[in-house]
Amino acid sequence: MKATVQIFLCCAREDEEKVEKLHQELSDAGFKPWMDKKDILPGEMWEVSIQKAIQGSDFFLMCLSANSVDKRGWIQREIKQALDIWQEMLEDDIYLIPVRLEDCEVPENLRKFQWVNLFGEDGWTQLVKAIQVGMERRAKVLTDEEYSLLRRAREGPEWQKRNLEETASLFSVSVSQLQDALAMLASRHRKVLEFRYGLTTWDGEKRTYEEIAQDFGVPTRRIRELEQQGLVKLKQALSLRLRQSSP
Repeated sequence: MKATVQIFLCCAREDEEKVEKLHQELSDAGFKPWMDKKDILPGEMWEVSIQKAIQGSDFFLMCLSANSVDKRGWIQREIKQALDIWQEMLEDDIYLIPVRLEDCEVPENLRKFQWVNLFGEDGWTQLVKAIQVGMERRAKVLTDEEYSLLRRAREGPEWQKRNLEETASLFSVSVSQLQDALAMLASRHRKVLEFRYGLTTWDGEKRTYEEIAQDFGVPTRRIRELEQQGLVKLKQALSLRLRQSSP
């Protein structure tokens, strides 16, 4: 599916690692997140790129923490540009969403907007719901596939849980035993299995060999090889874990 909902991510440099994770989760859910560190290409004018990205985004997420609350400089320019765009919208439009990465103060100029606690149990679900409602209110036409993806993104953890349970049953082990065994694998084997069986994707999709090969930048046959190697090593790891847990 082609991602059509662009989401601008604004954050303090100190929070980039956390926001990169959010960027990946939004991307996995079918959205088109934009973050300067990940989306400005070498040689591009970063100031112009940021301004264009904000202007072209459907949503502006201000990622808040103790690091960003009192930040001055460029981050304030980004917020000002977003507020200017919001001023041109209807009062009930959802566009600028304060996203608290941790328990922290919300800057005064953003307190008029309801924020979401991403660190909360239902933070992700609430964020995706806000995006969905925001698009509906702006009457942007979404395809059936896009609506389906939005619904599945809201159910993210449940899809992961179902896929984990299904995969664990294939090996006649518990979910916790499967997760322990996966953690013992080399990164490339673990990631291929996670993508193939939909164990980490927010939308619950099980990726094809072609899709994973494109992400990894390798031939499809190499992904098939890694899957087979990973399955062998996973069985070995499960056997080891079962022996260790035996009385």
